[in-house]
Amino acid sequence: MANLATKAGVEGHPIKIETPLLHLSKANIIRLGLEHGLDYAQTVSCYQADAEGRACGKCDSCRLRQQGVLSTQTFAVDLSKSSNIQADLVKNCSESYTKAKVLSSAEASKFCKCTISTQAKMTNADEWAIQSAINAKKNPETLAVVQRTKKEMESCAGMPLIKKVQDATVAAMQKAAAAQKK
Repeated sequence: MANLATKAGVEGHPIKIETPLLHLSKANIIRLGLEHGLDYAQTVSCYQADAEGRACGKCDSCRLRQQGVLSTQTFAVDLSKSSNIQADLVKNCSESYTKAKVLSSAEASKFCKCTISTQAKMTNADEWAIQSAINAKKNPETLAVVQRTKKEMESCAGMPLIKKVQDATVAAMQKAAAAQKK
């Protein structure tokens, strides 16, 4: 956000920052930004970004952003028209990973079924607890909901598949940041 504000200020554009998003999860915030044309290459969430603004991909903020971006991709379903929302979420999620050549069809199907199933178990209270911990500068990894979700994903999808997606997400974020700087 600071990079975006600085760019707007240098270019002479007025900028007003409001924070009406406190009740939203990271995925919902990203989704809303995309709907309004926000260029996420202009933003940095990382607590440990290098001098050039590249994210480390390992800190809590990077992991939350990665999960938010991944979650955003899985919700590309018209909820008012789908007669099987969960299946459509899995299908769209799988297609996004296979089209991006991140996962094979079988890997994408497995990963997305696990992700959607795990996300379906999260409540608003769970998302608020995670966001509250982040706002308080506490590590959300210590929360019971995060530990439970992590264990569910690991037992369902397996660490090798999760690591493959995480590595691809970090690489894509770094590529986008590098392209933006050119």
